[in-house]
Amino acid sequence: MVESDQYVGDYVRLWVSASFLHLLPMLIVYRIMVGRLPNPEGFRIEYGDARAIKRFSYVLLGMLALYYVRALMAGYFFRRIGTEYAAELFAGLGYFDLVLIKFHDLVAPAVMLVSLILWRSKGTPKQIKIVAVAFAADMLVFALLNSRITLVSLFVLSAIALLWTGIRLHRLARWAPALAVLFVYLLITLMRFRAAFLVGSTDFLLAMNPFGEAIGPSQATAAEWIDRTNCLDLITVARFGIENAAPFEVWRNPFVTLFGPLIGSPDALYLKTEGLTTAKAYMLLNFTRIPQVDYPSCSLTDAFAALSLGGFLLAGIVQGLIFGLITRSLVLGGSGFRLLVTVVAAFYFMLFEQEFFGFGVGWVRVLPVLLILGPLIPVRRFISLGALKQRKSAVVVDAAKVKAARPSAV
Repeated sequence: MVESDQYVGDYVRLWVSASFLHLLPMLIVYRIMVGRLPNPEGFRIEYGDARAIKRFSYVLLGMLALYYVRALMAGYFFRRIGTEYAAELFAGLGYFDLVLIKFHDLVAPAVMLVSLILWRSKGTPKQIKIVAVAFAADMLVFALLNSRITLVSLFVLSAIALLWTGIRLHRLARWAPALAVLFVYLLITLMRFRAAFLVGSTDFLLAMNPFGEAIGPSQATAAEWIDRTNCLDLITVARFGIENAAPFEVWRNPFVTLFGPLIGSPDALYLKTEGLTTAKAYMLLNFTRIPQVDYPSCSLTDAFAALSLGGFLLAGIVQGLIFGLITRSLVLGGSGFRLLVTVVAAFYFMLFEQEFFGFGVGWVRVLPVLLILGPLIPVRRFISLGALKQRKSAVVVDAAKVKAARPSAV
């Protein structure tokens, strides 16, 4: 009972600290970044030539087809990200398959979102529409089989993209009930697929029937979903170990995993093989007695473990800046490469379970995405209609000021 009271007290203090040191600074910084931006009101796209559009479409569709062929042959189509099974599977794959997986997991979401955004513009080439349909279907299947957080992120970011590209909020609200039903169905199906995998079942038609008989242990309880968002729990459980750890100690594993292969470090291979590549895994192994490699966490978990309460403040400021920059880029527009960078950043940084190490350093993982897609992006310029109106108004005002400043003729 004493331990329970101690846990509740520590948890409440952490929750209050996170509210004032993380959430409040993040909102203030974000508000400063976007305070004077106009309403997007839709956007305008300027495409490159026909060859750029064909190159974008054919190369990416070919890569997607190659991924599916290898994923089905090598057995990593269904791999349950973040589990011991996935760690063992990845350890046995060759370099070519690992590259294909990285291509899919990092490039496919960006391609899907960019293509859907382009589809919302006038005069969208049919090749772009084909790419959008193919990658949207792929990401839906991937999320359905492997990742809950990806499924949630796809729905949220797709809604944001629709609002940014000019759809009225009341029109989106009309579809909200149907989309909510679809979302719940997909979540239930995802849980049934996972349960089928645990018991070795291959009856996927049964898994897709939400009213069918139970398949193995249920994972769709309300408590389980609430626990996934409870990222302060691990901090509370590991509080004693965190207080006695050196600053930044918990970031050793992800740092070695990210940069170790560049110098041939054997530790990097060991950490990947054992599924210990994250700060969360380091905390579970060294600061707790929890016998598992996966546990609810978010950016606040490793930020606090690395810098105590200062980690909450740092995370709030950095995330406010990042989300502000993403919003400014979407509204103010720029080159096609800028659109690509913005969409990739939006998907990568808005994953709720992303560790703060990913915000600060881990973003280098997305650099290959930009190197691959940068030369392929078929967009020259994009700009929101709201920003375009604001610029035209500014030109009119400046012209009026110049006219007023001229000396009148005598």
